[in-house]
Amino acid sequence: MADLTPDSLGEGESTLDLPDQGNPQANWQQNSGALRSAMNEGNPIRDASVDSSGNLTNNTGFLAAERNLLQDRGWTYDPSTTTWNPPPGAN
Repeated sequence: MADLTPDSLGEGESTLDLPDQGNPQANWQQNSGALRSAMNEGNPIRDASVDSSGNLTNNTGFLAAERNLLQDRGWTYDPSTTTWNPPPGAN
């Protein structure tokens, strides 16, 4: 993802190395599985595609689907921290 560079990651943050699986359906299975695993840890997940005010940008394709997955599972976005936060009682 173009928004993520080594300099943009905070302490303790990392990107997922998700290789191209050759087709959108396989890529979505891989991406959503990795996101669900991260969600199960119960830690905030930073959204890297935001503007300088913390507003979500680039809400298309897989990124939109990933955000929908978070919302559908009760996660909420906080523009002041640019993180998706788990619902109360998660994990």
